[in-house]
Amino acid sequence: MTTSYARPAEGTLTRRVWDIADEETRREGRLASRARVVERVVAEGGNFNTASTQYHHWRNAQAGVREGTAGNGVFAGRPTPVRLDVADAGRVLLPADLRAALGVQPGDQLFGEIVDGELRLMSRDTSVRKAQELVRKYVPDEVGLVDELLAERHAEVEREDAQARESA
Repeated sequence: MTTSYARPAEGTLTRRVWDIADEETRREGRLASRARVVERVVAEGGNFNTASTQYHHWRNAQAGVREGTAGNGVFAGRPTPVRLDVADAGRVLLPADLRAALGVQPGDQLFGEIVDGELRLMSRDTSVRKAQELVRKYVPDEVGLVDELLAERHAEVEREDAQARESA
């Protein structure tokens, strides 16, 4: 069973820990460190233990987002700026939390597109889903593309057989 961590209510001290963790994640371009979040909470007069516990819950919520089980993490459904450095030969390293949010692992392929000067990266599954959505716009629900393809292939084989019989 997967535990889903709900974001604490607005205006609460526990919510402040989550907000700080989100701020640090956006600022750093990777998941916030426990030490930095706790340091900021304590500097604001918060309790060390509460900060540590809430950071743990926030981090688990981020893991849930990466696994597709929760929808309240820092990468969930809203643009999150992430800084990526371009190294020699144009190589770009994707931080572990970003790879996890995309659902990719070393050796997987990413697909990209440039839209209005933005590079958008997507996993293979996301790329396939987008292609299916695009095709579905132009194909009525009652049309089975696989059935149509098979019918076309059968008709093509019959034509080739007929031509072969005429040639013989």
